[in-house]
Amino acid sequence: MISTQSIRIESPCLLNGFASLSTDSVIELTDGIGSTTYTAADACSDTTDEVTATLVQAGNPNPASATTTLSLSAAPAADERFITFISATPANIALQGTGGGVGLEERAQVTFEVRDGSGNPVAGQEVTFELSRTTGGLTLADVSATTDANGRVAATVISGTIATPVRVIATTERSPADLVNDPISVVSDSLTVSSGIVTQARFSVGVDTFNPAAAADINGISVTLTATAYDRFGNAVPDGTAVNFTSECGGIVDPENGGPRGACETMNGSCQLEWRSQPAADTVCADNRVTIMAHALGEEAFSDDNGDGYYTNGESFSDNSEAFRNDNESSDVDGVTYDAGELFIDLDNDGSFGEATPIANAPAGLYNGIACVSDGTVCSSDAISVFSNIEIVAGPLDASSLNITVEDAAAVLLDPAVDPMVPGSYVVRVTDAFGNVPPLGTVVSASSTGECEVATPDATMSNSNAQQAFAAGVSIIASGANDATTSDTITVSVTIPESEGGSDNPNNVVFACNL
Repeated sequence: MISTQSIRIESPCLLNGFASLSTDSVIELTDGIGSTTYTAADACSDTTDEVTATLVQAGNPNPASATTTLSLSAAPAADERFITFISATPANIALQGTGGGVGLEERAQVTFEVRDGSGNPVAGQEVTFELSRTTGGLTLADVSATTDANGRVAATVISGTIATPVRVIATTERSPADLVNDPISVVSDSLTVSSGIVTQARFSVGVDTFNPAAAADINGISVTLTATAYDRFGNAVPDGTAVNFTSECGGIVDPENGGPRGACETMNGSCQLEWRSQPAADTVCADNRVTIMAHALGEEAFSDDNGDGYYTNGESFSDNSEAFRNDNESSDVDGVTYDAGELFIDLDNDGSFGEATPIANAPAGLYNGIACVSDGTVCSSDAISVFSNIEIVAGPLDASSLNITVEDAAAVLLDPAVDPMVPGSYVVRVTDAFGNVPPLGTVVSASSTGECEVATPDATMSNSNAQQAFAAGVSIIASGANDATTSDTITVSVTIPESEGGSDNPNNVVFACNL
């Protein structure tokens, strides 16, 4: 067991009573660390004091020690002024024009304090302010102010359109009574300007499981949905930004905050809900493919070619349509496409789908976002719906509903009733009834009897929503000379394990094997 360690603090000023410690001279260490506060009296001002810390080790004539030299200044004159930084509230402010968010504003109060040489607050002292940078239009509401009765004064920082750190430099006169220009300054802690509204280019929705087992057969199979939202600088949007969800079938719930709200609020740029299966309902996804859309109020993406933080006429941008749930997964070279009958968010309440925005009181084809500072002829500051679609494949409970095919090396499909397998390479393909991949964790294995032998390991289905077969390679070799008295067979088995939500019942396809 390691015993408690201590150190002894000594110096000439301490020895003569001209300085003091906030603790005893022997300090007990915690995890090897100890601390105390050293205060010098007038008799030890304007000089130096050599302070030694010695490890207390009984019986050791040469204990370990360390020494440092303190430079002790003379006590300040009572009429001198000193300024210190107190706080920046809030320490993080939103980009200009975003309207802030829950607990986030577009301006901050940076507070300083002025005291005299005796430590008393100084009222009526003028303090001037300066920003360390003015990137993106950062400004101060006032460039100077006068301290209050508590010696405090505050600078108001107003955000710009560029995400950047910034500090406030506060300056005052050290000796105003002497009428001598002798300024003293202090720099605030860093203030961060970030987190504007979400841009279409940085909004997405994801799932933890693309192909959950049993979701096509059992109510209440759940999948976690995660919406991620960043501004055009890649900073997380303000906490509390609302993201709404809608699903083609099944339902959206919020298990963390009580029930089926269908929306979540971001924290650090993301938020989560659950999708739950509902195959027994009247509204079902006939092909077992479930489209889920997440959408939020935001702005269109643009290319800030001149780097001024604003949209400039002629800069390229992506013109959003109204948000829609792409149930049939249609697309062209420009991306997803809307088809009649699909759900859309009618932002302008005109009863029809809008291919371009702005969609109210302005011509189509204009940039929409908080970076617009024009009169509305080349861009609009109106918010639009940013959105993202994702597909879930609702998988079966039992492997008996999966389709299994086997092809040889020449891609010839084998019929187990008439086509034997021979030593060589094969591909096993597995889909659900609609051509989708099987559920996550589905296992494809092969076993043999007789002199035919399987030379490949099991294959396991990954996390995917692809509308295609899961392909697993199988190699057959001869383990010896053919014995006419044995039965040579290859059994291809597909199982959805219970650990992945399946029934654990295998779907077997048996082939004769010829050597």
